[in-house]
Amino acid sequence: MASLGLLIYSSSRRTDSTNPSRPHQFGLPPITADMMPASPGVWNHNPQVGPIIKSHVLGFAFSTKDQEQWAEDHQIEPQYSTSQRRMLAQKAMYQRLPPKFRHMSLVYRDPVTMASCIVVASNRMVEDLKKAENLETINVVRCALDFPSPLQWYRPERPFG
Repeated sequence: MASLGLLIYSSSRRTDSTNPSRPHQFGLPPITADMMPASPGVWNHNPQVGPIIKSHVLGFAFSTKDQEQWAEDHQIEPQYSTSQRRMLAQKAMYQRLPPKFRHMSLVYRDPVTMASCIVVASNRMVEDLKKAENLETINVVRCALDFPSPLQWYRPERPFG
């Protein structure tokens, strides 16, 4: 498989995203197959076809507190208000991502905490679900985000797609 060849600059440290095992700001190890969350299966809303499987997205979720911390860690306009810094942090995260991964969904990280989720795959179609198996691109996104947010399957607040 061809390498994506992205170079990511973070906190004045260069990180080569083609080699996710290289340390970056948080020193996170690359995600491996045994660390992957279990797939929910392909989305199905018709009980005549098979069991009902709700829509899910696989991604890295960032609560407002996480976004504030990301802005702090990456020195995003410290003189601005907290809400402005969160907005600028989200924009900066997007700019660090490869264009095909600039998708976001609102999710609940727990029953009360809403979060913005950078989506790397979904279960809407078999092709989308296969993206969840591509560890190279998942690690590129993780390295680009440069934050220890866990990779998980989430139910989107609204249908994703």
